Amino acid sequence: MSTKTRFEKEAKAPSASPANVRGNSTSTSIFVQWEQVPSPHQNGNILYYTVAYYRRHYSSSFAQRVVVAAPTTQTTLTGLIQGALYRIYVSASTSKGDGPAAYITIATGKNTEFLFSLLDFNGETKTTMKKRKRTLLSANMEIPKGRARTAMLYDGKDGQEKVPEQLPMVA
Repeated sequence: MSTKTRFEKEAKAPSASPANVRGNSTSTSIFVQWEQVPSPHQNGNILYYTVAYYRRHYSSSFAQRVVVAAPTTQTTLTGLIQGALYRIYVSASTSKGDGPAAYITIATGKNTEFLFSLLDFNGETKTTMKKRKRTLLSANMEIPKGRARTAMLYDGKDGQEKVPEQLPMVA
């Protein structure tokens, strides 16, 4: 007679944030989507995602939250202020708690086009950018481990800085 023994890891909170968080905006809404937390970092069954957002240059204590049941990996934030800059955080949760959040910063506005300038002092950062209609920016960056970078957002029409926004880039 053979006996099968099954070992299951005890669930924990996720140890990584959802991957590839991105957004597209209209004048008063932002469509946010993301990919699942990588499997080795899920630490259990992902039950839901929390999307927290607030208007930049205001206190994060005014953040609003939307809970999205897994496996759905998208939501639309509505009723936003036209031409405003929003910080959006996405985190995943198991029965044991919330994992770390990934975030993006995106503006609402009609046909908003911005340029993204990465201040890179030693040429080691690879940046892929796409300017999209109705989107503040879409950028993928490879940053050498241990290096910090600062990004500035510029108005694409006349090259003048419109929104002095510093985004921390952590490897």
